[in-house]
Amino acid sequence: MEDINKPRVPTSDDIRDELATVLHKVITSGVPVKDEETGEVHLDPPPAAYLAVARAYLKDHPPATLPAAGSPTGLLKKHMDGLPFGAKGKH
Repeated sequence: MEDINKPRVPTSDDIRDELATVLHKVITSGVPVKDEETGEVHLDPPPAAYLAVARAYLKDHPPATLPAAGSPTGLLKKHMDGLPFGAKGKH
């Protein structure tokens, strides 16, 4: 029988998933910074150190599927679809 009062020890998958979630949130939303004069908290762009951690994470844990060459996906596709000329129809 499992002791319900004993805290569950996170697995390496749990930690990796949480790191990915935090990095995604920081990169897309920014990092909270408290204004010392007003006490208000606002979001600033992430410092280079956060981006370096995200880069290392992706290098160590590459996505399971990568887009095929010449087939833009995600933000690149969205950007290319918005182009008023040239490359719009060539992907």
